[in-house]
Amino acid sequence: MVSAVATNAIPAGHVGQVRSLLTLSPIRPERLRALRRRVAFVSLAPGGDRPLLDLATIHFARWSIVHALPHPDGNGRPWPLSWAYLLFAATYDGTQREYLDAFTDTLPQRIQKVFGACVGFQANVEAAPGADGRRFAAWAFRDYVERNMLPAVQFEAADPYSSVDAIRQAIAIARLDRRSDGLSGAELGRAQIQVEALALNPPTARPGVREAVLEPLARRAGRRPGIRPLTLAAPLTPSAQPSARRFRDALQALPDTHFARLTRIPRTMQDHLGQLHPDRLPVDYLLLTADHDGEPADYVEAIRRRAGDAADALFGACAAYPGASDARGFRDWVDRHRLRTDYYVSGHPPRTVAELDRLLGDRARIARWTLEGPLPPAARRTADAAGRRAE
Repeated sequence: MVSAVATNAIPAGHVGQVRSLLTLSPIRPERLRALRRRVAFVSLAPGGDRPLLDLATIHFARWSIVHALPHPDGNGRPWPLSWAYLLFAATYDGTQREYLDAFTDTLPQRIQKVFGACVGFQANVEAAPGADGRRFAAWAFRDYVERNMLPAVQFEAADPYSSVDAIRQAIAIARLDRRSDGLSGAELGRAQIQVEALALNPPTARPGVREAVLEPLARRAGRRPGIRPLTLAAPLTPSAQPSARRFRDALQALPDTHFARLTRIPRTMQDHLGQLHPDRLPVDYLLLTADHDGEPADYVEAIRRRAGDAADALFGACAAYPGASDARGFRDWVDRHRLRTDYYVSGHPPRTVAELDRLLGDRARIARWTLEGPLPPAARRTADAAGRRAE
């Protein structure tokens, strides 16, 4: 369940040390087909995620090519748009400047292949001065992203203080611990040293072939459960004036959610970006993006059963919302308002919210024991109990 850490003093796109951004960019019609091919290739190619994982700061990222929104009257039929749009959403560690500069330094070609299909990128980024031998200037890409961003209404995180490095450390410790079962003597001692080193320091290597290529292929082939994206776009009723507090309270009640972000799509549909004949919507839209455990249908049903009041508070301002008490109507409404994710990236091997809580707690206790020395059995039991309560 998402954390209740956020307060009004924290910016809507920032909680703990995790930040969030979402951009919506009109796609140049003559480059739409090439962009489709590019996104399909990287989403299916073995190891296509690996360059992004090398950034080591991305929790999750998604790209969607949006041609239509659900009908403004709430019936869920597609409402065709004059322009296709690239929707990009990401959660990451560090400042926005650090994150975008890392993109510019590490993946300039991929940025050009994807965002280069969008209105304004060529003129405002590729042609901007100050590239200094790079494909484009870092300041120009930062400015482009800021102009294309949709402001977040609210952002929530299951654990807003755990970095990607800490999560990868915790998972690596659990793997080493499993492999050490049955070891003894010097081999067990070496395994213990490795565990202690991982508890105190970030991983020394970026994701390797196993993590970036083989494991994703095995999950895909075996249809194993993992972390999935949910993106919902729903028209707001003209008189709707939902508050950030109401959204925050609803998001906190969503079960099995790693991150949840709430954004408002204005009816002007990014007309300030310079596209000819920009789209105009009859109403604003509510845009919810979430990274959740398990199958989408199970997650939606869990929301209805375990967080129905929160769902009603969140979606009650949307046109033709049936209410969580109508099981079939609720599921159908969510399905009709769901946007497809064309490319999705996870910055670490998938683990449930509950599993990550346990693994990160184990890592913290090992680090404490390593620094403070071993405790007597009775004191260790007391420290374990206190650590679990604190976590």
